[in-house]
Order: sequence, then C-alpha cells, then structure tokens
Amino acid sequence: MEARLSQAQKMEALGQLTGGLAHDFNNLLQGIKGSLDLIIHRSDSPRVPAWAEAGMKAADRGAKLTAQLLAFSRSQKIELKPLVINEVIGEMTDLLKRSLGSNVRIRLELELGRHWVLSDSTQLELAILNLALNARDAMTEGGELLIATRHQPAGIGDSGPGEMQVCIGDNGSGMSEDVRLKAFNPFYTTKVLGAGTGLGLAQVQSIVEQSSGVVRIESQLGQGTQVYLTLPCTHSRAGANELPVAAPEARLRKKRILVIDDDDQVRRVVIDMLELLGHQVHEASGGEQGLRQIETLEPDLVLLDFAMPTINGAEVAQRARVKCAGLPIIFISGFSDTEQLERAVGASATVLRKPFTIAQLQTLIESTGAAE
Repeated sequence: MEARLSQAQKMEALGQLTGGLAHDFNNLLQGIKGSLDLIIHRSDSPRVPAWAEAGMKAADRGAKLTAQLLAFSRSQKIELKPLVINEVIGEMTDLLKRSLGSNVRIRLELELGRHWVLSDSTQLELAILNLALNARDAMTEGGELLIATRHQPAGIGDSGPGEMQVCIGDNGSGMSEDVRLKAFNPFYTTKVLGAGTGLGLAQVQSIVEQSSGVVRIESQLGQGTQVYLTLPCTHSRAGANELPVAAPEARLRKKRILVIDDDDQVRRVVIDMLELLGHQVHEASGGEQGLRQIETLEPDLVLLDFAMPTINGAEVAQRARVKCAGLPIIFISGFSDTEQLERAVGASATVLRKPFTIAQLQTLIESTGAAE
C-alpha cells in the first residue's frame, strides 16, 4: 500500500509538472510562432521590429524556463563568479516593480558595504524573482514585499569573510506547517493546474546550494512568510574569470569559419548570424564531412555542435586537432549535462550554449581571436 501511495503521489506530481509546463510553453510558443507568422505575412510592415522583439522576449522566457528545469535537476552547473548581492538586487528593482504590479509595495533594506559572494548573478536574480512572485500570489489583495540584506561576520577565531543573508518577506496569507515542510519538494504546488509547475522553490534551493549556501522558510498562517537565503562571502573580487577583451585589430579581422551541426535549421541560422557579422562561412552537416572540409579549407575557426549522430563533437575536435594543431574551436551546444560535456571536451573548452544571440556569438569569436 505504501508503494502504491508513493507511485500515485509521483504520478500526481508529474501531472502537475506537465500541466504547468505545457501551459507555460504553449504561451511562449504562441508568442514566437505568432510573431514569426506576422513577419512572414507582413514583411513590409513598419511593425516588423516590434514583432521580432516580441518573439525574442518569448524565446528568452523559454530559455529561462529551461534554465529552471536544469538548475533544479543540477544537470547544468551554474557559473560561479564573485558578485555583490546588493548590486544584483539594485539592478533588478525595475523588473520587480513591473512584475509585481501596483498592488505590491517594495521595501528595500540593504545593508551598507560591498560584501562579495560566489554565485551566478542571472540565476540568483531568477531565484529572488521567483520568491517575489510567490509573495505576490500570497498577497491576493496587495501588500508589502520586503527585501533585506545583512552581513553576518565570521565567528570568534574564524578569519573568514562571514556570510550574506537575503530575506524576502511578505505580509500575505502565510503557510501551514504542513505546506512549509513540503515547500521545497519538486513539483509540489498549492496553485491550480496550469498556474505553476512546482519547480520555483526547488530551483531556488538548488541555486543557493550550488553557491554553497542554505535556504530556510519561516511562516505561519495569516502572518506572512519570510524566506532566508544565506551565502558564504568570499575574498575574491570580480574580474578574475572574465573573458579577455578582444584587441581592436582582432575585432576588425573577419574570419573563415566552418560551422558543423547536424540540425539544418540551426546551422542555417548560425550561418546567417556569422554572415551578418561579415565572416566568410562554410558548412558541414556532420562530423566526417566537417573533418574533410577542415583539411581543404584550413579555417580560422570551427563552430562545432556537440551532440551529433555517428561521431560527436568531442571526437571531431580530437581528430581535427591532429590534422590542424592549434585550431580554435567553439562548441555550440544545447546539451544539458554539464559534467558529461566537460568530461568529453575538457573543462577549459570554449562552449557557447544554445540558445544564444548574435551579440553573444560575436563576443566569444572576438575573445577567441584575442587569445590566439
């Protein structure tokens, strides 16, 4: 009976997950498909840039939803860099105001001083936004959202830099003890079907724990909720792990680039991006064809998909560098398992994750050129 109950709970959780994801993705796909359809039918309209921007925003939301799933599953590690939490919160204040609406007042109590932590600014911002949206939903008639930070010095005899604590609190409906204990469970949600995936708090916990921190909830019915994120501080400062800035002559130099990707549509889009940047582009639909072209073309740079049939990107890269030592390679990958990818191509390999923009592609090509 216990096994049957456990299985029934799993199936119910999967139903909540798939229902929420289907709802969210259908909305995103409508934004993308509708925008593209308008552009196809009215390509001469002055509103084309607005439609394209709407499609881009929908795609960005889709990428963030995928990031939620990957951060929750931990199959994709977050990129830890030194940052100041107060600055992350300050930069997202306008976003919070737009997202929460006029019924929610935002009160910031940020401790003075610049204390650095190791985390991912994008993921940390997403965690805070998730908590803020949960707080908004708990304040059905409006209320006040508190975001406070406090530095906790190291204990006596400890020379460490201490910890930073972030509190996201509301004066909403609060949680029962039973709900509070289940709040971080994957797929658990108190919202109606289609209104949430149940991944928000699980993702928050994953982001904080991957930053070597802890998260806890204090809440009582009718008395609001406070969520505390505590991250260890670091002596490191920003700048150590940033990509090198390309030299002016590297920015001006156009490259002969070979794109190897088995997906025809993706390959065509990447080629168009590169041609827009002024590069001379050649293409291959698979690893063996790409290796033959490397010998004849002698490209300046290879953009190489990782997950391909017959021969994957890691094998192509190994054989290509035997033929052409020192050949710069950028892996373009939508592959989610970061650890498996690093084992295959090496932790120091240059990887550009799908989906990416023209600006991101240009920056990485320029930095690769600067490193040559």
